[in-house]
Amino acid sequence: MMALLVVGALLLYLPVRVMRGFPASVRVTAWVLVAVKAVILVGFHLHQIGENNHPIVLDESTDAKGYYDVGSAVMGIPLWQLTVDDVIDVRGGTGNLAYYMLNVYAFQVSPDHPILLIRLFKLLFFSVATGMLASVWLRRTGSVGRSFFGYIVLSVFFYQFLYFTFRNLKDDLILSLFILIMAIVDGYLVNPDLPAEAKTRGKTILRWGAVAVLVYVMSSMRFYAGLAVVCGLAAHTVIGPGMKASTRVVTSVLFLGGFVALMGTAGGALVASEGGLGAIFKAAANIGGVFKIIVTPVPWKHQIPWQIPAHLVYLLLLLPAAMVAFIARIRQNLDWKLVVVCLIALAVGGHILNFSPRKRFMMYPVFMSWVVMMGRRRLVEAGESDEAKPFDVDAYFARHGAVT
Repeated sequence: MMALLVVGALLLYLPVRVMRGFPASVRVTAWVLVAVKAVILVGFHLHQIGENNHPIVLDESTDAKGYYDVGSAVMGIPLWQLTVDDVIDVRGGTGNLAYYMLNVYAFQVSPDHPILLIRLFKLLFFSVATGMLASVWLRRTGSVGRSFFGYIVLSVFFYQFLYFTFRNLKDDLILSLFILIMAIVDGYLVNPDLPAEAKTRGKTILRWGAVAVLVYVMSSMRFYAGLAVVCGLAAHTVIGPGMKASTRVVTSVLFLGGFVALMGTAGGALVASEGGLGAIFKAAANIGGVFKIIVTPVPWKHQIPWQIPAHLVYLLLLLPAAMVAFIARIRQNLDWKLVVVCLIALAVGGHILNFSPRKRFMMYPVFMSWVVMMGRRRLVEAGESDEAKPFDVDAYFARHGAVT
């Protein structure tokens, strides 16, 4: 129970704390949204227990049951004696291991309500990550309206994220990891507007270290997603705007090391088993599959009927607006996030041929960032603005002297 109380308290504090740059009215609205979601999750959990005497949805989808069974199987092993090998033995492999470990730890710290703890933790993680990304947008654009609009679109209109929290699946957590990576990278590591005092070597190393940890955890849940982020960040050293030559060299070395580390483990064998470099070219030739992962399903044929409105918002609002925004600021949008979108589309639509909308979740915050950043950018930290300022005639002649 203590773990639940701690996560619940953090849920009502941290998501608003990370948005402290917004006006009070915006923070209150965000707090209400998070609180309502928490109530929905708790209500759903209690409903599940009352209806089925089991905390997870039991149907043709076996993933959630698998996560639950592994956590339950190692519950008798004390936490200080539990090893990763124990989990691998019960799991029967290393696939999606990070998410299995999350379930294992939930059973250890909250044996009475492990799934409720996971659901609330994932909501906390998503809310904090989205709040941080909205704060980055606010600093880079100076627009409360655009930044909070992006927050609302991601956290309210696309409510299917909440569905996968209900189902105890990993897709919403992968999305949260990616949003947090976006906030750190775009806000502090490749942000040309960042003040010099925020670019110290120590802070930079810590931020890159945090990104490395997040990417590692993501790759332990879905390898191609983590690999796409690594390749995207590496490509940014070539195509990204506003980077010094020395920074490009150092960053290239760092991400070459990260790529070697990923491929030197089981990831290398996984990529080889999928066809290696040849699979990329084959996927790129599958134009229809790449197109399908971006737009499918047909709304009235959605696998989950009550998610049709969210899919319509994506097709009719976000996707067209993102395409326009991308073209409007194409030079600025040729960065690491575009590479991630392309690689996810290739991996899922061109190669795996799995067209479930949850597979493209990582595209949504990228598209939303293009829309939010489409407007003129203001240097908020320096107190400057792109907006037209009145011409001061007296000041001009004081500097240049009057012509007589």
